Amino acid sequence: MKKVVLLTAALLIAGAGFSVTNAQSLSDYEASGISFSRFVRPGEASIQIWVISDNRSGIYEIGDGINLGELIVLTGTGPGIMTTRERRRTTIRVFRETGASRNLIYESSLEDMVREPSLYPDLNNGDVIMLETRVKQRFQWRDALSVISAASTTILLVDRIRRM
Repeated sequence: MKKVVLLTAALLIAGAGFSVTNAQSLSDYEASGISFSRFVRPGEASIQIWVISDNRSGIYEIGDGINLGELIVLTGTGPGIMTTRERRRTTIRVFRETGASRNLIYESSLEDMVREPSLYPDLNNGDVIMLETRVKQRFQWRDALSVISAASTTILLVDRIRRM
């Protein structure tokens, strides 16, 4: 029974990736679970960019004239709905293949990127864009009351144990 389960799992894992039939470009691949989005006008030259994010990771085929800011908008990345307790910071990193490795060519927070569009790097075919969002919870009175409540409960418990 274990062998059947392991064999089935191995087949599922192997089959979950790409399937190729005489593929000539990345758009000829079929993939399950991977988003492929095309934002190109007919007849326009295009490039393919890999986007890795919390929101919509995938491969984006975009027109040559689309800049980094426009691509970020197309991915749907943004500050989102924030409560009064949270502070979000989105970091954008662009990696470019140079020889056998990819090197970081651009890094900025979303806020700084919006302020300085002149610093956007030109996008090239095969660039990888990583969008990382970190959420920090702010400390509020409710949190202080939880700490005070836990401390007073501990003090009362220690006091009761001593009196026994």
